[in-house]
Amino acid sequence: MKQKKTNVASKTSKRQSKKSIDFSAVDMPQLIDWAHEGTKDSLDKLTSFIIETNNTELREFANIAYGEAEYFYYSPKNKQEERDLELAFLIHEREEHLIKLLAEADRLSVLIKKDKLEQEIYDSLMKKQNTKKKVEWQYRYMGDIHGCQARLQEVEEDIEYESAWLKEALGMMKTKRYENLPESVFEHMRLSESGSFWIDDMGGFAENCCDISCPHCGSHNTVEIDDQVHPVGNFHKSEIEDIPF
Repeated sequence: MKQKKTNVASKTSKRQSKKSIDFSAVDMPQLIDWAHEGTKDSLDKLTSFIIETNNTELREFANIAYGEAEYFYYSPKNKQEERDLELAFLIHEREEHLIKLLAEADRLSVLIKKDKLEQEIYDSLMKKQNTKKKVEWQYRYMGDIHGCQARLQEVEEDIEYESAWLKEALGMMKTKRYENLPESVFEHMRLSESGSFWIDDMGGFAENCCDISCPHCGSHNTVEIDDQVHPVGNFHKSEIEDIPF
């Protein structure tokens, strides 16, 4: 019972801590700390800061810091997570393929309905024509209902298989934070053939992060905010110029 009270108190303390953050007092070092923390909590704090702050320059930097925190948070920590991250990327590819199949099935269904209606109109029209017109117009309708129906059947079989495949693959996922990866991970991060995880231009954040003191980085550039020079990582020059500091 005591342990239960402790857990409740701990959760309450965390909620109070989040609510007590004074975002007006947040500066660049704090954003860097949240970026390097790379936890769900730091991602939530960065998200709240980006939404609530009125400081345009720090908001831009916070977006960069968010990309970095996201990278650290979703980076695999062991062999199981490496395997599950690869599985997550594979599942995402198959989900996109399934979406395309569903769209194709809808397209074919519409074509079949349209074709049936066109044939119905054509048959009705031809019944009213004389022999000469029937000969002249015999190729006016060149529908392919049977071809569309056959293709639709193939697509529906593919949908059934892909749906079953995804259900099986999702059941093999053991790392909870990889179950519903945000789209930004798939848009900006890549898996190499060896399974390594890396960033592919996260909104200005390139090969290195936003702090020269980060053990993962080395080189850096700087930007000036409020008459102070700050290291911001190894950005491309054009990307730094695009940031309205």
